[in-house]
Amino acid sequence: MIGAALALLAGITPPLRDVATVWGIVWDSTFTFVAIVVMSLVFDEAGFFEHISKRVEAMTHGSTRKLFTYNILLGAAVSALFSNDGGGLVLTPIIYSVIRRTDIPAHRYLAFIMSTQFITDTASIPFVISNLVNIIGSTYFSITFLQYFLHMFLPFATSVLSSLAMLYLVLGRGGLPERFHYTPPADTYKDERVIALAIPFMASLIAVYFATSFLNVPVAFIAVPAVAGLAGYAAARGGRISVSRILREAPWQIIVFSLGMFIVVYGLGGNSGMTQYLAYALSRIQATGPVASTVLSGYMFAGMAGLMNNLPLCSLATWP
Repeated sequence: MIGAALALLAGITPPLRDVATVWGIVWDSTFTFVAIVVMSLVFDEAGFFEHISKRVEAMTHGSTRKLFTYNILLGAAVSALFSNDGGGLVLTPIIYSVIRRTDIPAHRYLAFIMSTQFITDTASIPFVISNLVNIIGSTYFSITFLQYFLHMFLPFATSVLSSLAMLYLVLGRGGLPERFHYTPPADTYKDERVIALAIPFMASLIAVYFATSFLNVPVAFIAVPAVAGLAGYAAARGGRISVSRILREAPWQIIVFSLGMFIVVYGLGGNSGMTQYLAYALSRIQATGPVASTVLSGYMFAGMAGLMNNLPLCSLATWP
């Protein structure tokens, strides 16, 4: 917000008119993101992710290689359904609580933690709700939920498989024991009804996303009421889940962050010409041919995202 205020005072971003334009672009993605994270926190508080992790551990039959692989696949699934930030937020402590109950050496925990963090980013692409960037881009270009999924499912599958192979080569090969022993804790699930509701709720939510995508209904109009209903149901369950604490800990600051960041980027991109420089660079890259231009532009945006964060880069690349 300090950066946005300085941009307004310096005349980089004209006041009020552009602020209203920016808010019109970011409100859908921002409120959807908050709703998805609240949903993940409700299910996490109920014990859903711990329940799933225990089932994943049971499927490994003591094989560390399988545990490492299933950990990555679970991270990909959670990231796709709960967004990359929600996936990293809820899975990291759960994965840690699982592996610390094994006899895997403590100095090898990092392989599991880093692989979880990595896959939640690279797998956050199949649905509009999987990443804040997805919501912003699809909203700006009026891409429906179904259209987005049909175009991004193959990149999602490719990304997960290639990430799995690379993570195993870099983090999992040679440094992990072949077998492990697991000491299960006593069940500490707070609300089994909410746990049982998780998968049907998510499936229904995604089905509604698909059904309403043809009507260009903002994703927030679906996510916010649905998650509010979920939170109300959890709160009515006799205090098993502290919904008030979850709402206090929800990332409300993302609303201020999104508005401030996009005001700065809007000024730099639309009013200061940075978008035109990007367009010129892409036009030169495209002259190299379809295959080379795809690879080179991918590397260009990957490098820029590493330097300036994916969200402002998405903004610069989106605005004409």
